[in-house]
Amino acid sequence: MSLSAGVAGLPAGSDSLSPRALYAVTMSHGPLLQSHAARAAAAALRAGQPVAVVCGFPAAALLSALKRLGVDGDRECRRGSLQVFEPTGDWAALLDRYGAERVVDELDQLGVSNGSHLVLAPADAAFNWRNAKAAIRQAGAYHDWCADRDLTGLFLFGPAVPPVAAQVSLRMLSESFAGIAHLRGDGAQFHWDIEHWRGPEATVIDQSYPVGFDGQGAPFVLRDSASESKTARRAPDEDDVFSTQEAVAGDPDVPESWRLLPDRADWLDTVGDAVAATCLLDHGPSRNLRELARTVYDTRLRFGNALKIVVRIRGQRLRYNDELLLLRLGANTVIPSDASLVDVRARIGTLQGKLYSRELADDFDQAVLAAAPPPAGGYQPPASFSAVSKDAMTRAETLGMENALVRLHIMPNVPHLDALSACRLKRPGDLFTADDNSVYLFLFACRETDIDATVDRVFSAPLAELFEGQTRFANSDNIRSALDELAARLDITPMADFSSQLSSGEATPAVKAAPAGTVRSAEPAPPTRPGYVPAGLPRTVVRLPLPLRGALA
Repeated sequence: MSLSAGVAGLPAGSDSLSPRALYAVTMSHGPLLQSHAARAAAAALRAGQPVAVVCGFPAAALLSALKRLGVDGDRECRRGSLQVFEPTGDWAALLDRYGAERVVDELDQLGVSNGSHLVLAPADAAFNWRNAKAAIRQAGAYHDWCADRDLTGLFLFGPAVPPVAAQVSLRMLSESFAGIAHLRGDGAQFHWDIEHWRGPEATVIDQSYPVGFDGQGAPFVLRDSASESKTARRAPDEDDVFSTQEAVAGDPDVPESWRLLPDRADWLDTVGDAVAATCLLDHGPSRNLRELARTVYDTRLRFGNALKIVVRIRGQRLRYNDELLLLRLGANTVIPSDASLVDVRARIGTLQGKLYSRELADDFDQAVLAAAPPPAGGYQPPASFSAVSKDAMTRAETLGMENALVRLHIMPNVPHLDALSACRLKRPGDLFTADDNSVYLFLFACRETDIDATVDRVFSAPLAELFEGQTRFANSDNIRSALDELAARLDITPMADFSSQLSSGEATPAVKAAPAGTVRSAEPAPPTRPGYVPAGLPRTVVRLPLPLRGALA
């Protein structure tokens, strides 16, 4: 019985493994790597072949996965047919210093049996991806060792190396690998993509097969038959839902199949080896948003883009910047507080077969900082207003957050201080100032569609009594141009600072109003400075460190 790469139903030669050869498979989702390593080990043990697994995850997790497959890993270890090794040191440093020969020498010393099926999972750290010549030498050393010791090597690469980068690097090493394939999902379907595969029966080049998963999560090739399409799932856990209890508290008819968790404390461990399940998290008045954001981010990093992360708001509405933060840190969607459980289930249904498609933030703390309102708020002198607004925009742009700038042109007979005193900004991060004839509002995390409602709420008096028109800027470039224009005029003509009058509630105007009857156009002509545009224009939019140790005797 020949060894297999672990996908049932492939044509002859498309996944079978030859003795004394080395094969590479990349996994687009981390949990697939762990389960695939267990399946490869189980298949070899059933075929009567000794197995050695070097795993970058706890040995206990491998034994648990084997048990679910009907294999008693503890017994196989006692019999000597299964060896499991865990990393204990810094692979990268030792690999650079000693080379791949140190790896194979140590495995020899640990007693890996000749003729074993060797599984490295993940094998990402077994190569120096920064140095092509070094990586080629390392691949050659692993290949020669397998040939000398009559080993069949299966190197499983996880998403720690981005799939595209891994493919490019592995192509450079193709002479050492008898086969290179990729098990990856595009949201609607998983595929087994073969670059080349030299098996005992045949050689296959450049082939792709759609893959489904059976009830035990085992991958198999999908055919065109209706019976298979009914029983196969795109991913092994596509229909599974994990939910915090608070996310569905008070809701009737919660599906019995949903797994309810008391809180988020042990969320990552409980979700375990999920691939494309749905995780329903809650956020309410008593919840810490940063802790929720951390849970979302860590979950996305660990489980990949096929997992669905849904946040349900319970209670007060979430601000736009906080919602956007959760989306950029890995949430597929945020469901508002007025949505019923029926709405929640419908939203979850629309996510089936889809991947998280946003660009995940590179750094959690920087993303949180970008979503935070500027520390200054309310009235700012013109120079400070321009600087603080631009700084807030620069940080917010890393999240793709929209902001708005509104210039309201003061009526000729309205004192500046009256217009400014009527401004009642309450949201953190919103700023206002005045030049010689206008009030400026910087609205942090404000979408263009929300400007009307926001501006109407800001002033305690009707806008028509204070202003004769307004110009809006909802495009980042145009906002910056307007702020630059304001700063440039400050260099030529000093502008009044109303800080002391506004803080003391003084009502005496600091700027003399124009005489009654003075005529000004209803819509002031836009300045000639380039980039200053009127309202209405469209928006522009294995880890494998050494030394090794035997995890199990």
